[in-house]
Amino acid sequence: METLGISLSTNPETMTKLNIVGRWLFLGRRRLKPFPAGSAFSSAVKPWHGGVSMVQGASRGIGLEFATQLLEKRDKGYVVATCRNPNAATGLLELKKKFPERLDIHQLDLTVDSTMEATAKAVQDKYGYLNLLINSSGILSIPNVLQPETTLNKVQRASLLKTYEVNAVGPTLVVKHMWPLLKTGGCIGTERESAIVASISARVGSIGDNHLGGWHSYRSSKSGLNQLMKTISVEFARKKDPIVCILLHPGTVDTDLSRPFQRNVPEGKLFTKEFSVQKLLSIIDNAKKSDNGKFFAWDVVLPGSGLLGEKGVEPTVNGVLGGYENVNRPDIESSEEFLKSILDVMVTSAGNGRRLVALDCGSGIGRITKNLLIRYFNEVDLLEPVSHFLETARSNLSPENSMFMDEHKAVNFFNVPLQEFTPEAQRYDIIWIQWCIGHLSDDDFISFFERAKGGLKPGGLFILKENIARSGFVLDKQDKSVTRSDSYFKRLFQKCGLHVYKMKDQKGFPDGLFAVKMYALTTELPKIVIKSSKTKKYANRPAIIK
Repeated sequence: METLGISLSTNPETMTKLNIVGRWLFLGRRRLKPFPAGSAFSSAVKPWHGGVSMVQGASRGIGLEFATQLLEKRDKGYVVATCRNPNAATGLLELKKKFPERLDIHQLDLTVDSTMEATAKAVQDKYGYLNLLINSSGILSIPNVLQPETTLNKVQRASLLKTYEVNAVGPTLVVKHMWPLLKTGGCIGTERESAIVASISARVGSIGDNHLGGWHSYRSSKSGLNQLMKTISVEFARKKDPIVCILLHPGTVDTDLSRPFQRNVPEGKLFTKEFSVQKLLSIIDNAKKSDNGKFFAWDVVLPGSGLLGEKGVEPTVNGVLGGYENVNRPDIESSEEFLKSILDVMVTSAGNGRRLVALDCGSGIGRITKNLLIRYFNEVDLLEPVSHFLETARSNLSPENSMFMDEHKAVNFFNVPLQEFTPEAQRYDIIWIQWCIGHLSDDDFISFFERAKGGLKPGGLFILKENIARSGFVLDKQDKSVTRSDSYFKRLFQKCGLHVYKMKDQKGFPDGLFAVKMYALTTELPKIVIKSSKTKKYANRPAIIK
C-alpha cells in the first residue's frame, strides 16, 4: 500500500493520543501534493469553535459515551442529551455536574411524539439551532419481554412492532422534529461542511450481507432505519439543505445491548464504547457533503463504500506516487544508500552464502521490491491490501519481467491489511515499511509492530520510511491518512519496544512537500559504551546475523 505525501495542516495540541484512523479507513491512498499556498499551517484536525450537538438516547452505553466525548474532548460547544427517564440516568447526571453550563438534559421518549416536540422547542428557545444530531438509541432484547428470534416460529407481531418503533420509526421522527433546527444551524459554530445527522445502525440490517438469518425483528428494523435515512438524505440533497445524513455501524461494542450475545464474538472484535465512539466521531467530524446517504463501518472494509485507493488510482509508478513519478529515482537511490550501510554491518560475519529475506509492507505495485529489495535479498515477500495493485506487482516481478530471478525472487504475495497480518516466525532479516503506516491508528500501529517483531530473525531490523510533520500530527481530510512528527514516531517506537538504530533524511525531493525520514529500528536495548569518565556513547547496533 505504497503512497506518498499529503497537504500540510496542523493543530496537534487538541489531541494527546491519536486514534482517529480506523480499520475501515486503511485502504485510503495518500497523494503527493504541495502545501496549499498561504496555508502551510491551516488545520485539517480542526479545533472546536462551538456549535450545538444533540445525542438522542444518551442515558447509557454508546449514547452516554458520545455525550461524554463531545464534552470532555472538546473545550467548546454545547450538548443536548435526551433519554426516556432523565431522573434515572445516573451517568448523565454525573456528567451534568462536570459540565453544568454546556450540558442540557431533556426527556424524550421515541414512542411519544409530544416529547420530541417539547425537546425541539427547548432547543429552539435556548440555542435556536442544531449542528449535529446523533440517533444512538436502539433495542435488541428486553428481559422477559423481547428476545432476538432464532427461527421464524418465534417471530411475534408485538416484537416486530416494538423493535421497529424504537429502532426505525422513533429516530426518523426525531429527525423530522429537529429538521428546522438543523437547517438553521448548518455548520454554524463548527468547522464541518454541514450539519450532520448520524444514526447508529448495524451491519445485520444489510440484506446482501445476511448469511446467517435469525434476529428477524432487529435485522428488519435496522434495514428499515437504513432505508428511511437514505430517503431523508435524498430529500436533504434535493432541497439543498445544509445537512448530511449518514449511518454508522459501531462494531460489536461492550454494552448492555450486546452483553447477552458476546460469547460468540471473535477474539479482537469486541470493542469498548470509548474506542468505538472515538472512531465514530472521527467519521462524523470528517463527513463531507458527498457522504450524504452513506453507510460507514469503521471496523471493516465494505464493498462499494467509496474508499479511496482501491478505485481510481492507476497501478503505475506515476499513479501510486500521486503524479510525482520524478521522485522515484531519488527515493530509490537514498533508500539504497541507507539499506547498504545497514546490510554491510549485518552480514559482516555471515559470509556470501547467507540467504537474506525481506518483507515489503504496503508494497503497492512492487516498485520498491523491483527497484531495490530484490537486488539485495534472495527472497522478498510482498504485503498489500489492494488486490489489483498486488496483481500488478506479481506481474512486474514475474520471471519474464525481472532480471533477478535466478537467486533473487519474489516468493509470497499477501493480500491483507497490516492490521490483520502476522508474519511467519523469524523469517525476515528486514521488514520494509514505506508510505503506508499513516493509515493506522496508534493502537493498530503498536499492535502491528508487536506481531511483526516475531517475524524478525535475531538481529533483524525494521526499516520505516515515512512523511514527517513539523510537529504533532496532521490529518488529511481527503483520505483520512495521518502524518506524524519525528517526536511522535519516537514515542510510538518506545511503546512498541523498538529502538532507533539509524536515521536519515530523504534529500532530492521537490520543494513544498513533506519531509521524509528513514528509520532503522531494532528490538534490542541500546548498549552504553563508556568513552571516558565524562562522556558516553550510545551504541544501538543489532547483533551480527549468524
